[in-house]
Amino acid sequence: MVSKRGKFEGALNVVQFNWPFFVFAIGFTFVWLAFVRVLQWPILVYFFGVTFVLYGVFASLIASYWVYDLSGLYGFKWLSLSETPKSVLTLNAGFDETSALLKTHFPSAEFVIGDIYNEKINSEPSIRRAQKRYPKSKETIHLEMELLPFQKHKFDTVFAILVLHEIRTSEQRVVALKEMKRVVQPKGVIVVTEHLRDFPNFMAYTFGVLHFYSRKTWLGDFEAAELTVKQEIRITPFVRSFILTNGSSS
Repeated sequence: MVSKRGKFEGALNVVQFNWPFFVFAIGFTFVWLAFVRVLQWPILVYFFGVTFVLYGVFASLIASYWVYDLSGLYGFKWLSLSETPKSVLTLNAGFDETSALLKTHFPSAEFVIGDIYNEKINSEPSIRRAQKRYPKSKETIHLEMELLPFQKHKFDTVFAILVLHEIRTSEQRVVALKEMKRVVQPKGVIVVTEHLRDFPNFMAYTFGVLHFYSRKTWLGDFEAAELTVKQEIRITPFVRSFILTNGSSS
C-alpha cells in the first residue's frame, strides 16, 4: 500500500508494470524499418507503422499521467459523501493504490482491506509485476466476491476503485455487487470507479480499451444488483465514479 504518491508515480507505474509493451514499441521501429527495406516498400509504409505504434505508447502515457497523477483521483476531493465514513471496506485486485490514501482521508474510520485477486482468472503479467513492486499489507485479507465473509450491514461505505473490471463476466459482477449491497448498511454507499469502454479511452489506450466496460454495461449491472446510482462523477474524460445506494434503479 502506498500512503503518499510521487509526482509522476502513476505514469511511472504504467511503464514499470507494462515494460514489455514499451520494449516492443522501441524494437518495432528498427525491425519494421528492416522489413520495409527488404521488401522495398515505400518509406511512407514505414512511417505509417511507426506512427501507429508510437501513438499507442505516448497516448497511453499522457492519459495515464492525466488520470493517475494530475486529476486528483487519489486525492478524493471529488468524493462528496453526506456522512463521514465510520466503517469502510476497500477492495483491490492484487495491487492496492487506494486503501492507505483513504485511511489518510478518513482517519477516524475503521478499515477492512480486501484483495479479490484470483491468479487463475486475473493472469495479466502486469499485475504480478505490481505485486512484486508493492507487496500487499499484512492487514489485507483475500476475498471471494461470491460470498463475502462479513455479516449483513457491517460497513457504511464500500470502495471499489479501478477494481471490478477484473471480474470478467456480467453475471459474476452482479453477484459481487449484490454481496457488496448485502454488507453495506441501508443508508450506506458503494463507490465504484472505472475506466469506460468509450471513445476517449479508445483514443488513449487503443485496443487496451477492450479491457474496460461501457457505461451502459455498468448501469445494467447496477440495475441487475438493485443498486441505485445516486451520483455519477466524471473525474476525467477517461474515468467515471458511480456513487451507489440500496434500492431499485430508476
